[in-house]
Amino acid sequence: MASLDHLRLFRRLYCIRRTCLRAYSKDGNTGSSGSSKAGSPSASSNTQKTPVSKQDPLPIFLQRKVQEILLKISRLSMDDVVRVRKTDRHLKPKYELMSEVELKQMEMEAMEKAIQMLKMPPYMKARDGSSKVLSRDPEIAPGLTSKWMFTDISQGVENRDRIIVVRDTDGTLRTATNEERIRANNVYYPKEGVSAGIPKMFEEEHLVHLLKNGLTDIVYILDRACVQFDPDDPNFIRVTQMIYDHVQKKKMFNQLASTRFFGPMSFYFILKKNIKDLLVDMIEHDLLLDAVSLIHLYDFIHKQRKIPIPQDISTDTEDQLKIIEKFCETDIKGQQAEDLRKVITSYRQALVDEASSVGAVGN
Repeated sequence: MASLDHLRLFRRLYCIRRTCLRAYSKDGNTGSSGSSKAGSPSASSNTQKTPVSKQDPLPIFLQRKVQEILLKISRLSMDDVVRVRKTDRHLKPKYELMSEVELKQMEMEAMEKAIQMLKMPPYMKARDGSSKVLSRDPEIAPGLTSKWMFTDISQGVENRDRIIVVRDTDGTLRTATNEERIRANNVYYPKEGVSAGIPKMFEEEHLVHLLKNGLTDIVYILDRACVQFDPDDPNFIRVTQMIYDHVQKKKMFNQLASTRFFGPMSFYFILKKNIKDLLVDMIEHDLLLDAVSLIHLYDFIHKQRKIPIPQDISTDTEDQLKIIEKFCETDIKGQQAEDLRKVITSYRQALVDEASSVGAVGN
């Protein structure tokens, strides 16, 4: 039979859990009522007027059309996808004798695996990491010499949904912050590769130093961030956006080619309405089809409908260049538009020079 002290402790924990459940259910009801209001005509009209940069990006990012275009412009190359990475375990190559049919089947399986490896991390807005006060009990403050953290360690509960509360030294009972939640989950349900605290490489000062001096492969930093943080963690969003801005500033787009981060990076630039540098890079690498697809995605996301979107993009080089020129007239202004026009002019001149040289050799 349990002692009286154990029963009292159990009763106290039960009351804390019930208080938390009431607070969480209240928040959930508030959220559901908010979502029902969002479904009303007036709310939907307000959403349409809201700029894309202010909306929740996840529903847009998960649309099938958006995913298909982002995957198409990721510059898939089998050599780059299966390259040896720093975190890979080096295995001895395996050689097999197979027929032509078996070889084709293996190539198809390798392509499917490569597409799976390009599966993009979701682009989400930062979650609210603030704590909410559940109760204030200043009468028990004299008996508290440190904070107490209470964690529901029930099996089958997702870590992000797990009830975690903290009793402060002043007697306040509140929900845990993001950092406290990550620490508690890591104590009871540790994951391989996840540190209890934020690694130094992700702190802004050290990350700026790494990027500025090129001391670490940026793909390794992004892969490590995917392991350490959730997609809606403010630290994950901060780290990825810092790297994307660095890639744009240094014109290092090819370093993210054939990786799962090229699509989210392009989506990030589209939300910022700043795709000029990426367009220039695509034109310089003779990827006009990717450039036109990026423009169509830009127009689709921002609902501008300034450039007609055909069912099938023309493969004619001149038609593709005209679409890019139309984008210069409608969506880019000032020096950026002038720079893009110069690149288009240089590309046209290069085509003329190539045609003339081929004609001279033929004669």
